[in-house]
Amino acid sequence: MKVFISLFIFSHQAKSLRFNKFGLRLVPQLQCPSKVTEKMWGLWIDGRDALKGDSVYDESLMRKHNITYKTTIMPALQYAYDSAHISASDTRFLFQARNFLGRQMLKGSKLWKTTTNQDSLWEGRWRTDINPSTLEVKECHKTLPPSEVKKIMSTVQVVDEHYCPSRPFKVKEYEGTIMRLFDHYSSKVESTLTRSEEIVAIAQLLQNLAFLHPLDDHNGRFRLVLLNYVLRKRNIACGAMMYNNNKNIYFETEEDYASRIEEGIGKYETAQESNFLKNPWQSSDVQEVHTQRFPAKAWTRALERCWKIKTRMSFKGVGEGATGSSPSFRRLAQTCTKPVV
Repeated sequence: MKVFISLFIFSHQAKSLRFNKFGLRLVPQLQCPSKVTEKMWGLWIDGRDALKGDSVYDESLMRKHNITYKTTIMPALQYAYDSAHISASDTRFLFQARNFLGRQMLKGSKLWKTTTNQDSLWEGRWRTDINPSTLEVKECHKTLPPSEVKKIMSTVQVVDEHYCPSRPFKVKEYEGTIMRLFDHYSSKVESTLTRSEEIVAIAQLLQNLAFLHPLDDHNGRFRLVLLNYVLRKRNIACGAMMYNNNKNIYFETEEDYASRIEEGIGKYETAQESNFLKNPWQSSDVQEVHTQRFPAKAWTRALERCWKIKTRMSFKGVGEGATGSSPSFRRLAQTCTKPVV
């Protein structure tokens, strides 16, 4: 009887475990927090800014929309937590998460209060300007060695070597491109056996979404929510507290970005040990370990100068994080219309 009970318990637990050829990866869903709370602010405040506190991103939002950063991201993250347990398509989740982010941003606006069909304000708010990949990213890639750029672009499917197409897509084109990216991602993870290979596949998916830049706004938050959803969905980890959720993804290979995801997973696990009472990124020792693990490269300073000029922003380093994900002078360049093969 004891043997039967033990076998039953193991078979029940195995449904929520991820196996690979190196052994068993024990990350049962039931060990993950089920509710997003304000204590988890390290999920949406980048580690590079953690020492400035949990409201560091609020000033501009309060000025423009009378809302805080957490009110735009927490509902979408909660939706990610809830959806990770449901047998539904990843693309459906992605489109719904996009709507969550947009509705929360618009709730403080006069337009929201005076519109009867409020959901329609965000539905379909895709990028309607030139892709920033053709502008800032392309120009600042010139500060990197050509061999490094070639490595980065070798896994980008949504633009070609000329960073085309740059034009805004039609709704069906955005939806079709995103579905193809997820089909490619799904085929990769279904054929991989190791945890590290899966994380590289996730990194490539996020990289391509960054180069596609499909939304008018919230692209960085969009990827942040997706990352935490996919990690749970695949039973890889409960979440990731990243050092940088934004533009560094344009200037790193998928392997480098995967390493940063691994780092973020580790920080989430550390925070979870204290029930999120402590954000590990607020430790100077942790910051130093990060700097040693991801040291500045020979071209980092030139890249920082380029990014500052091209975006006309003040920021703390591109390699270690630029502010936001939206371009600043999209209409100043000619578009290229060569279709993606």
